Amino acid sequence: MFMRVLVTFASAREASRCSRLLEESGIAISVTAVPEDISAECGIALFVKEEDRTACENIIAENRIRATMHERI
Repeated sequence: MFMRVLVTFASAREASRCSRLLEESGIAISVTAVPEDISAECGIALFVKEEDRTACENIIAENRIRATMHERI
Protein backbone atom coordinates (compact mmCIF):
# COMPACT_ATOMS: atom_id res chain seq x y z
CA MET A 1 0.00 0.00 0.00
CA PHE A 2 1.31 3.45 -0.93
CA MET A 3 1.42 5.68 2.14
CA ARG A 4 1.57 9.44 2.07
CA VAL A 5 1.84 12.02 4.80
CA LEU A 6 -0.34 15.12 4.71
CA VAL A 7 1.34 18.25 6.03
CA THR A 8 -0.88 21.15 7.15
CA PHE A 9 0.27 24.64 8.06
CA ALA A 10 -0.59 27.59 10.28
CA SER A 11 -0.49 29.98 7.31
CA ALA A 12 -0.21 30.09 3.53
CA ARG A 13 3.21 31.73 3.95
CA GLU A 14 4.44 28.74 5.95
CA ALA A 15 3.04 26.35 3.31
CA SER A 16 4.76 28.22 0.50
CA ARG A 17 8.06 28.38 2.35
CA CYS A 18 7.96 24.68 3.20
CA SER A 19 7.04 23.77 -0.37
CA ARG A 20 10.04 25.67 -1.70
CA LEU A 21 12.44 24.15 0.84
CA LEU A 22 11.23 20.60 0.22
CA GLU A 23 11.49 20.97 -3.55
CA GLU A 24 15.00 22.45 -3.21
CA SER A 25 15.92 19.37 -1.16
CA GLY A 26 14.68 17.05 -3.90
CA ILE A 27 11.57 15.89 -2.02
CA ALA A 28 8.56 15.36 -4.27
CA ILE A 29 5.44 17.14 -3.05
CA SER A 30 1.84 17.45 -4.13
CA VAL A 31 -0.12 20.59 -3.20
CA THR A 32 -3.71 20.01 -2.13
CA ALA A 33 -6.56 21.61 -0.21
CA VAL A 34 -6.87 20.62 3.44
CA PRO A 35 -9.44 17.79 3.71
CA GLU A 36 -12.69 18.65 5.49
CA ASP A 37 -12.00 16.17 8.31
CA ILE A 38 -8.84 18.02 9.35
CA SER A 39 -8.93 21.41 11.01
CA ALA A 40 -6.18 23.79 9.97
CA GLU A 41 -5.70 27.53 10.03
CA CYS A 42 -4.53 27.47 6.42
CA GLY A 43 -6.42 25.81 3.58
CA ILE A 44 -3.23 24.65 1.81
CA ALA A 45 -1.60 21.30 2.50
CA LEU A 46 1.18 19.20 1.02
CA PHE A 47 1.43 15.47 0.44
CA VAL A 48 4.85 13.85 0.79
CA LYS A 49 5.77 10.19 0.45
CA GLU A 50 6.08 8.23 3.70
CA GLU A 51 9.70 7.47 2.79
CA ASP A 52 10.43 11.23 2.82
CA ARG A 53 8.79 11.83 6.20
CA THR A 54 11.97 12.06 8.28
CA ALA A 55 13.66 14.43 5.84
CA CYS A 56 10.50 16.53 5.73
CA GLU A 57 10.27 16.64 9.54
CA ASN A 58 13.92 17.72 9.73
CA ILE A 59 13.41 20.54 7.23
CA ILE A 60 10.30 21.71 9.09
CA ALA A 61 12.13 21.68 12.44
CA GLU A 62 15.34 23.30 11.16
CA ASN A 63 13.37 26.14 9.59
CA ARG A 64 10.89 26.54 12.46
CA ILE A 65 7.90 26.05 10.19
CA ARG A 66 4.59 25.69 12.01
CA ALA A 67 3.23 22.47 10.53
CA THR A 68 1.41 19.28 11.51
CA MET A 69 1.82 15.88 9.88
CA HIS A 70 -1.13 13.53 9.34
CA GLU A 71 -1.06 9.90 8.15
CA ARG A 72 -2.91 9.31 4.87
CA ILE A 73 -3.19 6.49 2.34
